[in-house]
Amino acid sequence: MLKAGLGGVSGSSTVSVTAATLQFLTITPANGSIAAGTSQQCTVVGTFTDTTTQDITPYVQWSTSDPAIVIVTPGGLALASGTGTATITASMNGVSGFTTLTVQ
Repeated sequence: MLKAGLGGVSGSSTVSVTAATLQFLTITPANGSIAAGTSQQCTVVGTFTDTTTQDITPYVQWSTSDPAIVIVTPGGLALASGTGTATITASMNGVSGFTTLTVQ
């Protein structure tokens, strides 16, 4: 509860504070390309309902549409295991972000 007063006049109000929630994820690099047998570090920035952003790379769950092309470690390192294009997904608290990685 907040209270204020001045010159014998006072008032109060109740304030509710809620935590910002994750709104969307942005993965970089966006739609990257690497050579076969190499790797690419991916990062994730989360945007929250209060418009703040934060690097949440170590906290997301990573997946790939085709592990024969790209494998992604828990820290976001994409390892080129074949050739072609795969979708990389990062997910946290029911929110997902996507990018593609082409391996040549």
